[in-house]
Amino acid sequence: MKREEQARKRAKMREDLPVLTKEQIRRYRMPLHQALFCELEEKDLPSSAALLHQLIDYQKWLRKSHGPDSRIWARPRLVYSAEVLKTLVEGFTLAEKAHYERDVATECDNFLRLGVKFCFGDSDWWWLGEQLLVQSVNISSKYHGDGQRRFATSKYIMGKFLFENEKELEPAIMNLKEARYLSNGHSWTAAKYLQCSQKTVFVESCLGLHKALLSQAKIVMNYDPEHAIILCARARRRAYDACDHEGEAKALMLQGNCEIIAGLVNSAAQSFYKVLLMHIKAKRIEETCEARIYLIQAYLNAQVLIDDIKAVLKQDVMINPITSNIQANLASITNHASTTGVKLPTMQLPKFNGKYTGWLEFRDETH
Repeated sequence: MKREEQARKRAKMREDLPVLTKEQIRRYRMPLHQALFCELEEKDLPSSAALLHQLIDYQKWLRKSHGPDSRIWARPRLVYSAEVLKTLVEGFTLAEKAHYERDVATECDNFLRLGVKFCFGDSDWWWLGEQLLVQSVNISSKYHGDGQRRFATSKYIMGKFLFENEKELEPAIMNLKEARYLSNGHSWTAAKYLQCSQKTVFVESCLGLHKALLSQAKIVMNYDPEHAIILCARARRRAYDACDHEGEAKALMLQGNCEIIAGLVNSAAQSFYKVLLMHIKAKRIEETCEARIYLIQAYLNAQVLIDDIKAVLKQDVMINPITSNIQANLASITNHASTTGVKLPTMQLPKFNGKYTGWLEFRDETH
């Protein structure tokens, strides 16, 4: 009886054992990436296998070129990252099957979603996301069935990634410019890919261009303020296209700073005055105080008549007859700004002598 009972138990245990497929056994016995290569080849998906192999080799090249002491060397390796490999194979499989069915839209969508997943996730995988976005851009550039909506969206997302994550201004600006051009007059949006609230691709591209151009201007102004002025003007136009009035004011403020450095003090005063009017109209108190300070400095450097300063700023101005210095009385501005936490210095500035060292020191002290 005991033997019969044991035999029944053994039979029941055999029945309960899972039936493993050939793929499961292969994944258990072989390194995962090699098992995946075999599966893709058996399913007649050579492009997916080739792309996966290229990505693994690309990371090897990155690691070798940067060396063992680099941050790139410390990143997790694709060849040993099971979940990432499975995600890629799943997406590549769907994309290649769609390609054989001549469904280019689905093929592009799969690469775009994969690219977004890795580009805007863990920074260790940004390099991977960028390569997937490149695939999306290349595929969508040859597809005109949607009016180039996917191409414009891919370009916008690529530009957004390069600016926000990689801080690569030039290529980001190039991609955003093309996205803006392609999406002009269309109501396309990238919300379903980015999984967040988005305005139209055109508006988002303009906003991204505005930020990227201002970032570029802040770098260029240190050695070429004239070119920085041009960049600020472009940034202002892009903010205008996106109906971002606060962005317009920021671009004008930076443009005024560049004009001061370039020696165009009268132009700087005009820029700061426009900024002041914008902030007053929008009732932005802190920004209004800041614009008043810059405008005072510009007028003082330009040796504008005291009556003109009174007319523009409506402030009391005193002249020191002994030192012949001009002292702007900022008492009312200080009182106005005390509630906002803006720190305003007391300014005792000499008459303008053609040098802007004092202006640069003032700017650094107040910001």
